[in-house]
Amino acid sequence: MKKKIWISLLFVVLAILAVVAVFYFTSTCVPLGEVKLCYEGTEVVLTSTEASLMRSIFSFKIYNGGIGGCPYEEDISISFGNTVYAIATDDCYTAKEWQSGRCFEFNPVEFEAIAAMFAKYFGDTPID
Repeated sequence: MKKKIWISLLFVVLAILAVVAVFYFTSTCVPLGEVKLCYEGTEVVLTSTEASLMRSIFSFKIYNGGIGGCPYEEDISISFGNTVYAIATDDCYTAKEWQSGRCFEFNPVEFEAIAAMFAKYFGDTPID
C-alpha cells in the first residue's frame, strides 16, 4: 500500500514540474538590467518606477508562433538588459523578442501604457 502512495505522489510531483516547465519555457522572463526605450537611434533609460511598470507589462507573456503581418523595427523597442523587444508599429498590440523572433500580445491597456511611455519621451511615434 505504501508503494502505491509513493508512486502516486511521484506522478503528482512530476506533473506539477511539467506544468511549471511548460509555463516557464513558453512565457517571457524579463531579465534584470536597465530598462531602455529606443526610438530612431535615441535611447532613454527609464526611472525605477517606469521600469517597474514596463517589467510588469512584459512579465509572463505567452509566446505564440508569430503574428503575421505585423511590422517590427529594432529601432522602435524596449530593452531589458541585453534583451530587445521590438514593438509593432501598426496597432496590432504585439511585441517581438528581437533575438529569438518570438512574438506575444498585449491587452489594449498594456499597449496604451507602452505608447504613453514612448509619447512622453519621444513625442509622436508610430505606436501612438
